[in-house]
Amino acid sequence: LWLEANGIQEIENLDNQKELKCLYLQQNLLSSIKNLEPVVQLHTLNVSNNYITKIENLVPSMHTLQISKNRLKNSDALDGLLGAPHISVIDLSHNNLEDPCIIDVLEKLPELSVLNLMGNPVIKKIKNYRKVLTVRLANLKYLDDRPVFPKDRACAEAWARGGAEAEKEERIRWNDRERAKIESCFTAMSQLKKDAAEKTGIYAGTTRTKSGLLIPKSL
Repeated sequence: LWLEANGIQEIENLDNQKELKCLYLQQNLLSSIKNLEPVVQLHTLNVSNNYITKIENLVPSMHTLQISKNRLKNSDALDGLLGAPHISVIDLSHNNLEDPCIIDVLEKLPELSVLNLMGNPVIKKIKNYRKVLTVRLANLKYLDDRPVFPKDRACAEAWARGGAEAEKEERIRWNDRERAKIESCFTAMSQLKKDAAEKTGIYAGTTRTKSGLLIPKSL
C-alpha cells in the first residue's frame, strides 16, 4: 500500500488490510507509529521523512523498517525494535542518534543483517565504529554504504580478541589464502589449456568415420 506524501498525520483505517505485506508512508506528517495491530502479516514498513521520535508498536512479523530522516535521538527511542524479533533490515540514517548505547538494543536483534546509521552523530562517538558494530552484531552483512565481507568480520573479531597486531596477522592469513586460491585457479586453467593442446595435436592427423571412430588420415 503506497501512501507517500499525502499529508497523513496518523496511521489508521487498516482494519480491512489483514493480508497487507508492505506499507509505504514516507514523506508524511506522522509523529508516531501506531494502529498496526490489524496488519499481522506486515513485512515492510517505510516511515522515512516524518516526525517520529520513538519506534513503537511494531508488528512481530516485520522484517524491514525504513525510518530515516525522523527525530530519533537516544537508545530509548529504539527499544520498540524488540517488538519485531525477526527484523533483519533497518534504515536509521539521518536521524539525530547520538547515544552509543543504541548498540545494546541492536545486538538484541538476532537476525539483523542490514543496518544503516549514516548521518547520525553516534558514528563519531563510537571509536573504531565499523569494527565494533561488526563484532557486536553477529549476523551483520551490510553496514551503511558497503558490505561486511567474511574477511572483514574475521579481521574485526581478531582485533577484538588481540588488538591491532592480531588483526594484522589475521589479514595476512586471509591474503595468503586468497593468493593461494588465485594461484590454484591459474594452475588449473593452465592444465586445461595444456590438455586441450595435446588433444588438438592428437586429433590433427586423424579423421572421423561415419560410425564416429577416429582413424589416421593416411588410411
